[in-house]
Amino acid sequence: MANGLVIPAPDALSVHWMWFQGLLLLTFVLHLLLMNFMLGGSLIALWRRIQGQPMAPESKGLPTLIALTVNLGVPPLLFMQVLFGHLLYSSSVLMAVYWISVVPVLIVAYYAAYVFVHKTDSPLGTVALVLNSLILLVIGFLFTSNMTFMLQPEAWAAYSDNPGGTLLHLGDPSIYPRYLHFVIGAVAVAGLGSAIYHAVRQHRSRTDYRPLIKGGLSTFAYATMVQIIIGLWFLMALPKPVMMLFMGGNMLYTVFLMLGIILTVVTLVAALKEKVGLTTVSLLATMVVMVFMRDFVRTGYLAEVMDVSALPVQPQLSPLIAFLAVFVLGLGVLYWMIVRLWHAEEQGGAS
Repeated sequence: MANGLVIPAPDALSVHWMWFQGLLLLTFVLHLLLMNFMLGGSLIALWRRIQGQPMAPESKGLPTLIALTVNLGVPPLLFMQVLFGHLLYSSSVLMAVYWISVVPVLIVAYYAAYVFVHKTDSPLGTVALVLNSLILLVIGFLFTSNMTFMLQPEAWAAYSDNPGGTLLHLGDPSIYPRYLHFVIGAVAVAGLGSAIYHAVRQHRSRTDYRPLIKGGLSTFAYATMVQIIIGLWFLMALPKPVMMLFMGGNMLYTVFLMLGIILTVVTLVAALKEKVGLTTVSLLATMVVMVFMRDFVRTGYLAEVMDVSALPVQPQLSPLIAFLAVFVLGLGVLYWMIVRLWHAEEQGGAS
């Protein structure tokens, strides 16, 4: 029990909490990159279809992106469960019907992506793309709801009025800008991903891809402008004690907020000047800063409920060593797969 709230006791950790915290942040950055390419790529493909434009060549990788995103989403979710499992499991039970439905509807989205790629010129391909995009948007909202719900145990009392596992944390004013922050951010990153894709193709061939590069950077720039507005909305929608941590209440949090603003401006200017390399580097730095800020927000919400550094430890190194070995091996296999896919596409385009 904390502050009069009945909260399950956390499990003991096998190593120091900073190991899990560091791995959570690292794997979430990697997952976030792929998730942005996946969701944003689907939405951009849908927009192109609405405008009557042909499918962009990079859209052929949508099924692969879904598979990679799901697989690389497992590690951060597991580390989240290790550190905050007693909170996440509770919120998941409150919205159990929706949470369990994520897996089957994701499978539908996965197959819809294949139908879109192989039937892109038919009405069936359009229907599949719409279905894929809608499902990914819904899944994103369910994750946003759960990750917000776990931060506010005081809201769990709603279970007494709705014990059927169909609760959604719609009462938190920050859930809407938080969700839009991810959706619009995904469009921006996918736009930059398209620019990078065509910049690499141009470097390896004599074909002029500059219009496509410019188009991807423009998508990124305009979406980032919208992101600035949504980010301000998100900050203002946070509970006042949490918001004030970023407004001078905590020097580290405030410095990261200022750093995030500066990097966002640098990234936007680089995109407008059509500098793909600088835009990419500054975006990666911005994403790392934003992931840290996301963790700061979680810490601010839970300040009166739990202190992650106080979690009990029962030393057991072998699981961590086994994970690190498999993780490094998995990253190597992932790199090998991407290289093989790229070469296969080049050979297909040349034939």
